[in-house]
Amino acid sequence: MRERYALGVREPLDAPAMHAAAQLLVSRHDFSAFGGKHRQPIRTLMGVRVRRTGRTVTVDVAGDAFLRQMVRSIVAALLRIGHGTATATDLEAALRSRDRVFAGQVAPPHGLCLRRVVIGEDQRADMGKARG
Repeated sequence: MRERYALGVREPLDAPAMHAAAQLLVSRHDFSAFGGKHRQPIRTLMGVRVRRTGRTVTVDVAGDAFLRQMVRSIVAALLRIGHGTATATDLEAALRSRDRVFAGQVAPPHGLCLRRVVIGEDQRADMGKARG
């Protein structure tokens, strides 16, 4: 049932390491490293949460807008961290470099699901509710 909405990963993931690294992305940044060329690559992420429920690891990303393939690039980078082939330091360096992160690797689209669009409310509060 989940195959349609989830990415199957056979190797174990270090979800706490993924979550800790993801916090480096929260705030206003130039996300050129995580998206295609765009004349205005500045975006604000209000929150990125990685959580494990049983064998399922979920990545939630809340932002004001996203570049093309930005969330898929973020997830691919976090998967590398979860597998131990990259570190939070690598993620931070990639964000600062503005070059396509990890050779432009993106997660497959079938694990991506738009859950909610919030207009006119404080999205920071919405992400905080999801954490609780």
